[in-house]
Amino acid sequence: MRTSTVVAGVLGGIAFSAVLAAPLYVGLPGRYLPDWYFMNSQGGLMGLGAALALLIVIGFVGAATNAEEPIRAGTGAGFLAAVVGMIGMIGPAIAVEAASDIVIASGGGTVTVSPAVLAGAVVDVSWLPATIGAVVLATGLALGAVGGVIFDLWRGVPSRTGRDIHYSPVPVVGLMASLVWGSAVAWMLRYVDNELLPGLQITPNFFQRLAMSAPLGLLGIMVAMLVAWGFRDSGVIFRSGARVLAVAWGGIVAAMPVFLMLLVVVLYPRAYTSPVTWSAVVLVIVTAAIALWTSFRSEDRLAEHPRLLPQVIADGVLVSLATLGQGVMAIGASVLAGWLLVLPHLLELFNGKPRIAVNPEALVQRVYASGWGVLAAHIVVAAMWLMLAVPAWMAISALANRRS
Repeated sequence: MRTSTVVAGVLGGIAFSAVLAAPLYVGLPGRYLPDWYFMNSQGGLMGLGAALALLIVIGFVGAATNAEEPIRAGTGAGFLAAVVGMIGMIGPAIAVEAASDIVIASGGGTVTVSPAVLAGAVVDVSWLPATIGAVVLATGLALGAVGGVIFDLWRGVPSRTGRDIHYSPVPVVGLMASLVWGSAVAWMLRYVDNELLPGLQITPNFFQRLAMSAPLGLLGIMVAMLVAWGFRDSGVIFRSGARVLAVAWGGIVAAMPVFLMLLVVVLYPRAYTSPVTWSAVVLVIVTAAIALWTSFRSEDRLAEHPRLLPQVIADGVLVSLATLGQGVMAIGASVLAGWLLVLPHLLELFNGKPRIAVNPEALVQRVYASGWGVLAAHIVVAAMWLMLAVPAWMAISALANRRS
């Protein structure tokens, strides 16, 4: 991804956050806090619509920074904008919404803590931030790609029947990251279901378990896309004649989802009582079969001058760390904020104190301020990444070219 594309995505994300401030910072807490700002529902819907349209514009601008690969550049810019918006505005809003019952619902300075209210908040915090966060990032990818397609059509470039493929380790690295993410989600759900909720003397019902398994369902969608990408590359490599490499590549891609399912079975076997989890498993299997079938029928070709192994590894590591790291930071900040809102109430309840003195307005303000602080740190890290990643890539490419 070019530096200009990254800059377009980050600046667009700041504008995206500013547009979302009206519905999510002004409107959302106002539903619960009598002394907060006020915005009617029509204004909130207009703000959300403008924010979605802005993602398409950001994708268009990102595509203009790399006319050779406009769709890829637009997708990257849309993703970066979604990450910035998630950290700065959407994440804090999700945390406030998930913990609204125990933090701001009464709004009078004293919250009556009861096991039923805490159980509902715990269930919401377990699934809502991770699920909505993944949806937001996927929306940024999709609408950014739409902006890239619009730029491609506006430029008047004729469509091609085939294209040169450089196989990438990004899907393999992404699948490895899904093992870590899936393990963390399964462990958290196991703790909530087997220890935290029984400690509150609450048994979650079917719909609560369904909601709690939503992060695993979204993880299945992500794994399905990565498997399709990896099998696409494997099929193209096989048709190019490198059959041993193709079989090894496809075997690694196929093994990762199996390991993920086994990890979930070990850490949280009750997840497979939810239809969401089984739907994710079926989606991965069907997607893999379709990807294999289409890869052998497509006209895509392996590039005549493929990148050498050090270049492939460098591209995969740099892109994967940047993409996955930002995704984890965006979603993880929202998940952590939600738990930080709930944990003090849990500790007070378990210590035998039924009432907790709070200042709801100040607490909500701190949640949003923490998101802005994380966003500022994220922008600094992104700038440092750009300064370090480009020289590292140039050095590895020069070394690979010298050896060739």
